[in-house]
Amino acid sequence: MGIDDIMMMRLGDGFMERVRIAIISDVHGNVEALKAVLQDAANEKADKYITVGDIALKGPGTDVCLALLEELSPLTFVLGNHEQVYKDFLDGKSFDHSIKRQMIKQLVEYDYLFLGEEKFRYLATLPKKVSIQIFDTKIDVFHAMPNSVSFSIYPTRRANVFLMRCLCKRKQVLR
Repeated sequence: MGIDDIMMMRLGDGFMERVRIAIISDVHGNVEALKAVLQDAANEKADKYITVGDIALKGPGTDVCLALLEELSPLTFVLGNHEQVYKDFLDGKSFDHSIKRQMIKQLVEYDYLFLGEEKFRYLATLPKKVSIQIFDTKIDVFHAMPNSVSFSIYPTRRANVFLMRCLCKRKQVLR
């Protein structure tokens, strides 16, 4: 979780307008860390907020984190891979019997209990990608890749994998 600062400026008619955007991701239910990040954003005089997924799971405070973020009226929320797990749960997808998957299932059930059905469904149905306009600049907002909330690129991957994955609209396996 962290803040990235994007300075957007519009010039014209002898004036300059600037907006500072705090980009928040991977909160994972960690209330104290989110409060620290939001304080940092306030200290940096953030004007707008964008959340890019993974508000949920791991930490015990997904409900509080969501409430704190909603108070900010962010420009957008998008689905992260952990909210995708909520969607899978609601869609009735089974969790295999591995210890890790069973732990995830318990975390999902815990969040369902504390969030309530409405907020749980809200997070599960967030869009994977949203395009927003700030001044004359279009920004595509997504969690991992434009067409996948969970695709990861590790330092051992070829550099062109990232570019190809971003440019390709259809799913494919890249090695």
